[in-house]
Amino acid sequence: MKKKTKVIIIVLAIIALAVICGAVWWFTPTRFLNRIEPSEIASIEVFNGNDGNEFVIRNPDDIEFISSHIKAVPMKKSRISMGMGTTYNLCFLNENGSKIDKFIIMSPTTIKSGIVFYKCDGELQQVEDYLIELEKAQFPDTYWIENQNS
Repeated sequence: MKKKTKVIIIVLAIIALAVICGAVWWFTPTRFLNRIEPSEIASIEVFNGNDGNEFVIRNPDDIEFISSHIKAVPMKKSRISMGMGTTYNLCFLNENGSKIDKFIIMSPTTIKSGIVFYKCDGELQQVEDYLIELEKAQFPDTYWIENQNS
């Protein structure tokens, strides 16, 4: 074979390998907080992009509920994000205040992490409802007045 032909074959093989690896990565389900135990999480900083409320969750029972429910849900990559807004922006911190993980719960079926949207079949509804109740407790005068008609 000619040298030019060998180079072309090698380049095509590398491109094919990259496409295959990308496809495997894209179609492999993801579990958020998979390698993190709830006891490793000291707090969760929450920002609601719908109303601007911010609060911090420090109660170990609340952290356990939220993290265990998120861990249990297999998520599939669905599409690339094009700068959409946020619903619940969650930042998980350890005892030193260092960020362990960060992502956005967009809806009961969608998480955004980085530039990728991840989908599930609605298993995040309990987490979203729980966050709503925690937010309602933190902001009783403002949250439900603004959102009572929705």
